[in-house]
Amino acid sequence: MTIDPFAHEAEQLLKAAGLTDARLVEARPETEHGYAEAVFHLGSLSIRFVLDRMQTFIDIGSVESPKNFHQFNDVECLMGWTTIEKVLDERFEPEPLASILDRLKANLKVLGEAFDREHYEATNDQLKRVRRMSGDIRIERGNRLAALRAEIPLVDIADRLLRKAGLGMANFVDGTKHPDGPDAAEVVFRYGSLLLRFVQERGEAFLDVASVSTPRHFHQFNAVEVALGTRPLEQVLSQHQPVEELLRAVEQHLTELREAFSPTQSEATNARLDALAREHGDAFLRSLEAKK
Repeated sequence: MTIDPFAHEAEQLLKAAGLTDARLVEARPETEHGYAEAVFHLGSLSIRFVLDRMQTFIDIGSVESPKNFHQFNDVECLMGWTTIEKVLDERFEPEPLASILDRLKANLKVLGEAFDREHYEATNDQLKRVRRMSGDIRIERGNRLAALRAEIPLVDIADRLLRKAGLGMANFVDGTKHPDGPDAAEVVFRYGSLLLRFVQERGEAFLDVASVSTPRHFHQFNAVEVALGTRPLEQVLSQHQPVEELLRAVEQHLTELREAFSPTQSEATNARLDALAREHGDAFLRSLEAKK
């Protein structure tokens, strides 16, 4: 029997996760628009792999209601393994499918009971409520963002700069006006494990970076470049870079930045950056301040 390539890839992922009893029951080959599906049954669970816009998702349902699937993130929210807010914050940075399947396997018994013949209808109803709550939170965030856009022009400025640099999927987090002047403000966006803070004062904007794990510990991006070795100190001290160029550097070095500011590395990175500031003293800091 010839198996569809997308279904075969999904099957290999299941086997690699130790879910060897999963049985392929339906496959829709990839269309000219880049859409494909593969559905597997595993006990009471129906596991659907979906390829859409070059990204693969995993949905969960019950074999008792074969057309009723739910995003795995929603299932995790229902089970209390994550929160809707966290899912919305991280939606642009897809998690590796292998990690999702590892969690599915680790919680296979609980999930199997939630979607079995006795419980699947109640689980479906609860998941519909999770989806509605997610929608309500999106609307609330959208309303807040609209209000801040009107109050703080820097929100729109930063958003345009992020999109221009290829970082348009960054999520707005917060914004604050400063009393130092009519345009003085700061706004924060999240991109994966990174927090990007735009600060505007006296008509000029500059960029700070922090980890979501240490959200109050920001560093000027110039200093981050030096600490990571992506830009020499002499160049930072002698050449001014506008925020547009700094954001291009962020995009170019995303891999290094994500690793440096990941939950497991952020404390060490903060220590390195604090040591850099101490090593070069007030003169170094004044030079960076002059470029704001």
